[in-house]
Amino acid sequence: AANFRGTGTTFTQTDVKLGHERVALESYTTAGAGGYAKATKTLSANVGDYVVGTFLMLRDDASNLDPYIQFYINNSSSIFNGSWETPSYNFAKTVLDNGAGEEVLVTVYAKALVAMTDVNITIYPYGVSPPAGLVARFSAIELHVVQDVNEIRHSLNLKQLNTAPSIPTTGTWELGDRVKARVPVAGGNIGWVCTAAGTPGTWKAYGSIDP
Repeated sequence: AANFRGTGTTFTQTDVKLGHERVALESYTTAGAGGYAKATKTLSANVGDYVVGTFLMLRDDASNLDPYIQFYINNSSSIFNGSWETPSYNFAKTVLDNGAGEEVLVTVYAKALVAMTDVNITIYPYGVSPPAGLVARFSAIELHVVQDVNEIRHSLNLKQLNTAPSIPTTGTWELGDRVKARVPVAGGNIGWVCTAAGTPGTWKAYGSIDP
């Protein structure tokens, strides 16, 4: 974990698969530079509030490169807003032992030093200038605002994250994995089930909903 000036990053190794229910992870492949902008959202916070983002990250490639994270308040890098950016020092060694394939729960937060109207979080899973072709996967980022640092939640709402707007088109899935429809509608289906393992595999709708 790293904490400084009202900001912080916490990492926890975890197993995100519960039976055949899995969190949908989006894939990102490095191109030699650039990061994966995972959260750009209109969100209000008062001066002194803590703005928190939590997500799952999985690196498919073994590497000794540490991630780099940007946390911008009001779309500005100014530290006078409470914004920050930094490498996650020793992540590759201490969390993953320079390996790959481990799901990691990441919580990042910043203390708003101005009235906040939006937040932007960008993740560089292998640092800011990695070799091209390295793959990482991410869940959606869950955002919340709290008034007390002790109220920060290092957890995810799996019921919400284990949903998708449509059949998964990225990621590697196993036979029997299920993803629920994020917005179920009358006459539609509860979700989709993987009927053939693969990337992304073969998916069929299940659970008809009455009109």
